[in-house]
Formats: sequence, structure tokens, C-alpha cells
Amino acid sequence: MRDLRSARMRRVVLSAVAAALLATGCTGQGEDGEEPAGGKKAGTAVALSRTTAWDSLGALGVRSVEAVAFDVNDAVVVGSEGELGVVDADTGTPRWIRRDGDLAVEKRIGGTASAKEDPTLDTQRIGSMTGMDSRPVLVARTLVLAPYESGSGRGVVALERKGGAPRWRTELPTEDSDVDDPGDRTHHRDDIRLLAGNHKMALVAVVPEDSTKVVTYALDGRDGKILWKRAGAWVYDFDSANATTVLGEQATDKGFAPEQPHSRNSGGWVLALNAKTGEERWNLKSEYPGYRLRGAVSHGAVLAVQDRRSESNGLIVGTRDGRRKAELDHSAYSCREDSAGRRLACSTTDSGLLTFPSRVDGGPVQSTVEPKPKPALSVEAVHADRVYLSGGLVTDLSGRTVRDGLPGQAAAVSDRHVAFRTESEKSDDPGLKVFRVAYDGKTPSEPTGLGKASVRPLAYTGKPEWSVVSATRSKAMVNGPKAADLGLRKVTDVTPVGDTLVYSGSTDNGGLTDGRLVALDPASGAVRWTFDGVDLGKDHSISSTLNPADDLGTPGVAAAGDSLILVRYYDRQDGVGGTVALSVEDGGVVWKRAEAAESGGTVKAADADSYAVEFVERQDTAENRIRRSEVRVYDLKSGELTATRKDARNPYLYDGTVTAEIRKPGSRAENTHLVGFTAKTGKQKWRLGDHYQDPAVAHVTGDGVAVITHAAGSTVIYLATGAGLAGFPAQAAGCHGDGPLIVCQAGWQKDGLHPVTIELAEGEFRPTATVRQLPSLSGAASYTAVGDRLFRRDGTRAGVDRPVATFDARGRKVSGGLPGLPIASDDQRVYLLDGKATVHGTPWSGDHTVTVHRRD
Repeated sequence: MRDLRSARMRRVVLSAVAAALLATGCTGQGEDGEEPAGGKKAGTAVALSRTTAWDSLGALGVRSVEAVAFDVNDAVVVGSEGELGVVDADTGTPRWIRRDGDLAVEKRIGGTASAKEDPTLDTQRIGSMTGMDSRPVLVARTLVLAPYESGSGRGVVALERKGGAPRWRTELPTEDSDVDDPGDRTHHRDDIRLLAGNHKMALVAVVPEDSTKVVTYALDGRDGKILWKRAGAWVYDFDSANATTVLGEQATDKGFAPEQPHSRNSGGWVLALNAKTGEERWNLKSEYPGYRLRGAVSHGAVLAVQDRRSESNGLIVGTRDGRRKAELDHSAYSCREDSAGRRLACSTTDSGLLTFPSRVDGGPVQSTVEPKPKPALSVEAVHADRVYLSGGLVTDLSGRTVRDGLPGQAAAVSDRHVAFRTESEKSDDPGLKVFRVAYDGKTPSEPTGLGKASVRPLAYTGKPEWSVVSATRSKAMVNGPKAADLGLRKVTDVTPVGDTLVYSGSTDNGGLTDGRLVALDPASGAVRWTFDGVDLGKDHSISSTLNPADDLGTPGVAAAGDSLILVRYYDRQDGVGGTVALSVEDGGVVWKRAEAAESGGTVKAADADSYAVEFVERQDTAENRIRRSEVRVYDLKSGELTATRKDARNPYLYDGTVTAEIRKPGSRAENTHLVGFTAKTGKQKWRLGDHYQDPAVAHVTGDGVAVITHAAGSTVIYLATGAGLAGFPAQAAGCHGDGPLIVCQAGWQKDGLHPVTIELAEGEFRPTATVRQLPSLSGAASYTAVGDRLFRRDGTRAGVDRPVATFDARGRKVSGGLPGLPIASDDQRVYLLDGKATVHGTPWSGDHTVTVHRRD
């Protein structure tokens, strides 16, 4: 079983039994057992809510927690497997989460990094995401610090607490040996260590194998610029929240690790530096060599000797001048500071307690905790005038027990919340449970949780009206009142157009040229019409299958309003390609236009007035290099070419605006820009390359809202203006939904992706978007969004029947047990993808059975 007290809290090991504090007039319990002033009866001074406000598994999907910190309305959580997330401290609603490896997908984070760097969060070493006090490192009031590594170097990145986006990153000079043989004992790389942070600055160390060569860097919390550095010393403790002085230890032993309680630094000494300049204020090299630093407040620091002496086994010295203020004799302490640096509390193995407030007139207090807990006492957290101790105890600053029987190890405490590490019967991993807390006889309000779901279960008839079965290399069949063979050997997509379902696919087991369109009546499944290339003439073919040059996998069919379907054709005899418009009502040819003497081209988008065709010519198929790409926009009625954009790909049309990705020819690199231009003139309206690195479109709705990915995550934009509506710090993938709800997946495949919901609503001038990450639903699953409901099918293995559950946009479960995954609906019907299939590419593609049910 994991030792819950091993969270790298700084401990003092001096010697034996607590005795006295000299030269300070220290106080404790009064004579004859008198209660200290202000003492409270046990059980009344700290009150917890009856129920948990939230837990790490339910809020973030994190089973094992390494550290947590409360700050204002946020709780910053570090998981034992490299997770880093921020949630609402009161409800547990996740603001964002990153998992080990997220940045590898995101390519690069701000700055001027090259596309080859691929930075990742550096979580390989245990404790790499926390500081010397075993807490997340918070800087500049709004940022969370984390180490990163990339192909060009390593350093630290500051992530915004609000959304998780990178604010700045600073590369630090490291030396990493490049050894091909991993078994070579000479292989070593410098370690990046987070030490401490406050609202002004961060302390970070570069640690070689020889600890005496450590270099501590002070970084400006606002922009990450290096303020100063100190070689050979671990500088890791602020004297107060205002940080006029920083303290640390000069390393003299090669293997010295200050966070380890028994690490040797026999010839080292304690020192103090000016926090602003890094200039040395004082050191104890000559007067008190061999002492270790255990903690500090504004006017005093606790020091401990490593080897037992007959005098001065422990000291309290002034932080401004290093002068001795008190001696500690024959004691063994473990020390913790509160999050604001206002108080320090140290415990002894014989139930002694030392508390040290930051007030200049407040001296240290030595007391004994009764009854004596077992095993040995240790300080877990300090907040205000309460000390949380091992064994579920809480004392006041004079050692008086005011609460016992707490539900676990106190990991973090604030004015309103307390977080406990707990173990379940099924796992030894310490999870996290958060309760509301009140002091001095007050009763905390009970958590309300996430509340009831905002949607109702999907109501539909159990028996389907009809179904369609699609299997690769076999027939696509309609089963029902109007049974029919669709003549398709591979279904690639279904496009709902008006009151018609248009199936597109191929007739030759996956060929890319001989396409077919089949229109079905959604009420009965009856075939309304079928269209093949030969309907245009001899040697004609239509391209109604997925375009192999299309990274997004969108089909080669576009709907222009509710009456026309556009598809590319090719005349093999004349060598001419063009576009044909078909009537949705009967499949008849409305018009046919030869637009280019080339076979390439895919109709990618259309609206009521225009349509866009993408042309892609590949230079090297194996290398996936593109020689040339171009988007051409035509007037829907006249066929006139109205706009051309070279080096463009993946066009989308909304309300007269064309959106396209711009990529340099002959390159495999990321997109350089995302642009919007008018369909009628080609005039550019906006460009996002100046705002986002490597922008690409991941999903588009019919209401002109798109989800784009870029180097720092994903953003929801309005296509008419390019304006950003909302964002999140992860790469969106597998998006589904046409509003008012969209669902995407994010995270890292190794740990299981989690859904991200995007709620769209009408605004005064443009739509609004609300993004919610739902890491509590992490794991292998398929998701769809239909209307305002989220649907989840557990697992990604095809051929195994899995139940489908319904959730609202906040991840609140509505119901379970759906026989399939809803992929579309209207006012009258819902279309369910059977529970044995998973969503790949478009939801309709691949082997599947779709059942059509009438809605109740």
C-alpha cells in the first residue's frame, strides 16, 4: 500500500524527545493544564459538510492525486500519471485538463519554436509537476507552472488557470548526453525542477547529475524572463508572500536532494538572497555549517543540524540578517508552511508541535498534542490558525485538539474547502475528495453538486420503421416495408437534404471513380431515385466517394439549399471534368458544367448562391507532398468563376463567405493561415495565421460556426468574421453535431480521450459558444451530439454490442440503454447507429446498420 504520508513534504530529523525553546519566551499549555486563550472544544472549531463537494475521479477522471492547491475560486490538481487540471473549487466543474503528452499533439506552444520541436509536458520524473513543498507551483496570480521538453531543449511553460492556454515559456540551458545504448550508465540528462512560485516570480532549477552544479533561476511571473540565477545553490523558499528575501541551501554533496528528508549535505550551509536582484544577503557557512533549511516565514526560519550535537540541534534565525533568534533542542520535526507563507508548523515524533506565525511580535510556540496519535505525528497542512495533522487530527496553534476523525490525509485547505487524499477498497491509489469547511462553530453549506440534467431521455418507438445495412464488399440493403438493394458496395456518407436522405458510395468495392447516389424516403426507406455516372453519358463517372486527398474525410457531395445536390463528374473520353447539379426531388440533371480539362477536383461546399471546388495535385504520394492546391468558387446559377485562391484547401461556404486553409506548396508542414474571403469577389475578409499557429478546420456546422485546431489548442470561431467565440487547450478530434450542441474528443490516446462539449446559442451580433471539458468521461468511447443531447458508446471495438448512454452538455447522465448511437434526427425521426459499430470518419461510413425510429 502506498504511504499517504510520503508526498515529499519537507521533514526535519533532529534527534529524540522535544524539550525546550530558549531565548524566545515561548509558550504552550499553561500550568496545571489551563486551556490556552481562545481554545475551542474538540469537534466544534472545524466542521465539514456531510457530503463531498467533488472528487478527483468524478471531476477530472484522475484516479491517483499527487498534489492539489486552492487559490481563489480554483483548485489546481496534479495527478500521479502526469495529469494537470484546474476545476471550480466549489463544484468540481473542470475548467481544463492536460495529460502527459498533450503538447506532443499540439505541436508547439507560442514563441518562435520550429515545427520540429513537438514540446511535451515533462512528467517522467515523480514530482516533476510540483514544487519543493509538494504543491502545484502558482505564479503571477493566474498561471500554473509546468516543465516541458522538446527536440530543441527543455524548460518551463506557464499555463493560464482560466483556460489552460500557454502564456509564456522559457527554455533553460541543459546538457543532455546523447547515448544510443539506454543501458549505458553514463547516460544522463539534466533535470528541470520546479521549486516555488508566488505572485511575482518563480524559482526553477536545472539539476545535473552532480547536485553541487545545480543552477537556480528566478523567472518573472508575468513573462518568464530570467531575472537572475545562482549557481551551486538550491534556492526554494520565500520568506513571505511579498518575497523580499528567498532562502536556500548551498550544495556540497553530489547526491544532495533537498526535498528528501534524509539527504546528506554535510558541508553545506543555509543562505538568503535578495528576491529582486539575487544578491546574497547572508549565509551561515562559517557560523552554522551543516544545517538544513526546514521552512521560513517573514521574520524567522527553522534550521536543523544533520548530525546530533550536544548543543543547538535546531535553530530559528532571522530571515533578514541570519542572526540566531532561538535554539531548538532534542527534537525531530516535519514542517509545513501555509499556502500564503503566513505560518509555519512543525511536528515531532513524540507528539510535540512547533508553530511559528509570521507576525514580528509572534514567537514560536512549543506544545504537545493530546492524546498522542499513532503512528508518529506529522503536519499535513496549515491554514489560518488550524494545523492539520496525521491521524485525522486538527489543532489550534497552541496544540489544542479541536477536531479528530477526519476522512483522510489533508492535501490542501482554504477558507471554504479542504481536500483529503483517500484510498478506496478497490485501489491503493490515493484519490481526492473535497469537502466544504467552516470554522469556529459555524456550519458549512451543503454542496449542491452539478444538479439535475437539463435534458430528458430521447423518446422514440422501440421497433424501427426501417433499417439499412451496409457492409464492405457486400450489398447495402434496406430492410423494411420497401426492401431494396441500393447497389452500393461501400457506403461513404449520407447527406440529409430537405426531406431526403442521399446515400453516396461506390459500386466496385471501394473504387474511387464509379460512384453512385441513392435517395431514400426517410419515412419508409423507399428508393426515390438512383444516379450513376453513366446517366450523364458513356464513359462518364461521378466522384461520390471520399476524396483520398481530403484529410478531413468529407464526402464529394454538397447540398445547395434543400433542392440541389452538387457532385463532380469526369468524362474519360473527352478528358474533361466538371460539376453536375441534381434535383433532390427526382434526381434529374438541372445543369452540367465542364469547368476544367482535368480529372481532379471535389465539390467541397455550397450555399444558396455559390459552390466551391478543391483541386489537389500530389507531388509524391508516399511523402504526402502536395505540388499544387487551389480552391475555385463558382456562381451557382450562371456557373461563372467568381474567385480563385491558390495554395488553398478544404473550403467551406457560409452566407457568402468562403473559409479555406492555406498551405505552402510542396510542404508537409502545418497550415500557415486560415482565411475568409467573399465568394463573389475573392476579397479577403479575415486571416487567422497572425493569431494562431498552424490553424486547421476540424468541424463546421450549418450555422457558420467552426472548430479549428492550432498549435496551442482549439478555438470555436464564427466563419462570417473569423471572430473567436471560445477555446480550450487541447486538440479537438472526432467532432460531431450541427448545433446547438457539438461534441469533440481531446486528450492523449494512451490515457483515453475525453469529450469536450460546445454549446451554441444565438447572440446579439454573432453566436455564443460555451466550452466544457468532461474528463470524468475519459476512456475509450464513441460520441455523437444530436440536438442538445450528448451520446456515448463505451469502447471502440467494433462487432461488440455496447450500450449507449445519454448526457447533457455538462456531462450529467440522463439515461442509459439505448440500442444504438444517435447520429441524426429531425422532428419526426431519429437514426441510430447500431451498438456494435463505432464512429470512424463520418458517422455513416464503414460497416454498420442504421435503424430509423419514429420519435414519441
